[in-house]
Amino acid sequence: MATNLADVVSESAQQVPARVAVIDGERRITFAGLDDRITAFAAGLSSCGVKPGSRVFLMLGNRLEFVIAFYSVLRAGAVAVPINPRCTSAELEYMVGEVGGRLLISEHECSNVIAGADLAGCVTIAAGGSQWEAMESLGDPKLLPSETDAASPAVLMFVAGYEGHPKAAVLSHGSLMANITALQGLPDPVPVLEQDVSLAVLPLFHIYSLNAVLGLSLAVGATVVLSQRFYPRQAIDLIEQHRVTVVAGAPPMYVAWSAEFDLRESLATVRLLMSGGAPLPSELYAQFPTMAGQPIWEGYGLTECSPVVATSLVAGMPREGSVGKPLPGVEVQIVVEGRTPDEPEAESEESEVGQIWIRGTSLFSGYWSDGAAEPDPQRWFATGDHGYIDDDGFLYIVSDRNDLILVSGFNVYPREVERVVHELSGVADCCVVGVPHPLTGQAVKVYVVPGPGGPVSTETVLSWCESQLSRYKCPTIIEVVPELPRQSHAELGGEHHR
Repeated sequence: MATNLADVVSESAQQVPARVAVIDGERRITFAGLDDRITAFAAGLSSCGVKPGSRVFLMLGNRLEFVIAFYSVLRAGAVAVPINPRCTSAELEYMVGEVGGRLLISEHECSNVIAGADLAGCVTIAAGGSQWEAMESLGDPKLLPSETDAASPAVLMFVAGYEGHPKAAVLSHGSLMANITALQGLPDPVPVLEQDVSLAVLPLFHIYSLNAVLGLSLAVGATVVLSQRFYPRQAIDLIEQHRVTVVAGAPPMYVAWSAEFDLRESLATVRLLMSGGAPLPSELYAQFPTMAGQPIWEGYGLTECSPVVATSLVAGMPREGSVGKPLPGVEVQIVVEGRTPDEPEAESEESEVGQIWIRGTSLFSGYWSDGAAEPDPQRWFATGDHGYIDDDGFLYIVSDRNDLILVSGFNVYPREVERVVHELSGVADCCVVGVPHPLTGQAVKVYVVPGPGGPVSTETVLSWCESQLSRYKCPTIIEVVPELPRQSHAELGGEHHR
């Protein structure tokens, strides 16, 4: 059994060497070819000073180079730090400063963002460039680590932080493998089969796509079709061209596809449609089987659990409003607010709402670098989400983490946006809320109170946010108000300030 997550590629290369592992546009690579390139690049990384435990940033989109770089970093014993290639200089500088970095592998298009950040000595190379090509022929594979401790860190995944700055969740090789193994063991329907073709359209810097799509598919010997971004028609074209059989998406994808008039025909080769990252609108859940010829299977997860916690695949049937049942190896307990799972009478009654606590082999180790908010001594972790379990064992999510705004399945914490807006000259106060959006589920709205120095324009606020925050975190609605009503959320126009 693999102890280093990169071993899943080697094992599939031994079983199905000639099968196509990854399709990226016109490029195709077999499992044998992928495994060879991963080993060569890993040796090159080692020869350039990347040691076990070194942090290597991957500022890449969904392309073949991401796959090679990610598993190469792990094979070299280092720690991969996938980040959004559309992040700002300020965000990049903070993340590199937070965890340190030996190397940053980026897109060519990220050069201006990189130039505007102080990377504290972190070396940068462009994916596919001359340095990249040289890296594959520099090292000696015999010098790579022969063994990996399954408990050692494999990935640092930045998540939105309650305090206004993102924090890095530490995921070990063992926790990531545990989630893949549990998904592999589901009997009917099986998430990904050896003969499947999976579509990876969600960003690989997101744990859902990285481990539950890419990792799982490569582990079972299936083919992965990469798509840089989601465009409804383009994604359907890829499905038809490559006869995709498994799609893992987020609600905004399915909302966009619902407008396609020939959806049932377009998805004729697909045997499984899965959704996560945000609640699926009930109308869409009800209508999609008619439109597409099959249901959408919902799930629930979080970065800290590598990521799948529960899925309707476990139950063998989808149920409206539910995210299914806990994955094997993951315990879920609904706990009375203010208590911990080990306290007497802490567990909520059936169908009674409480805080969701989880534990299991796929749970993270803590947050970098001090392990803050790590699982308790009994390995229970408070998710911050609230829900209940019905009489049949199905889990329902009632509310997400406090203050969380979900934009196309991405987490946005108001405090992070508020911190940025507060830094702008001319702003005395501000408040960020989530508002409904027909395509992205929610959008970010900010109320701004001008300072005594004079008025502040919405254009100035938006421009400043765009220079400091990733696009999905930026407000789409900015309202200048004389003061912020603090008494109730209803006074902020009825939005959900979570």
